Amino acid sequence: MIPINLDISTIILYFLMCLAGDFKRVILSFFIILTHEMGHLFFLKIFQVQVDKLTIYPFGGLLKTSKLINFSPLKELLIAMAGILNQLILYFVILILYRNNLINTYTYNLFLTLNTSLILFNIIPIYPLDGYIILSSIFNIFIPYLKSNIISLIISLITLIIFILY
Repeated sequence: MIPINLDISTIILYFLMCLAGDFKRVILSFFIILTHEMGHLFFLKIFQVQVDKLTIYPFGGLLKTSKLINFSPLKELLIAMAGILNQLILYFVILILYRNNLINTYTYNLFLTLNTSLILFNIIPIYPLDGYIILSSIFNIFIPYLKSNIISLIISLITLIIFILY
């Protein structure tokens, strides 16, 4: 069993949201983040990587692993994409629930907003987000490790600067 930790910022934010009566947003965001991380976890287990713990932050999670630095870029790519894939699968599950009147319109729209926001946030190529890992893994397949890391970090820095300025 992998220990799941809530970061103090997550606890404070979720507590304040509950005080404001926004229980549904807390539950949905936690569920979406957990589903996303379970996608990563699934492939980590397939590739027999030891997972030490999962920490949930307000806008995502972080799996601490014993993955080595010379890990296969293709496996790294699959692991990084698995979280987003799980969220896409979740879209269809929620759509089926909505179409069968098992969830209301407000819950469905809130889910769409949260899930879409987290996917878009995750694909930004800024370290340590999935977008960065996906980009870096693709570069590692075609370019030597050191060069691909330098290129990935430069892209990450430029993206971060644009993100902050925007």
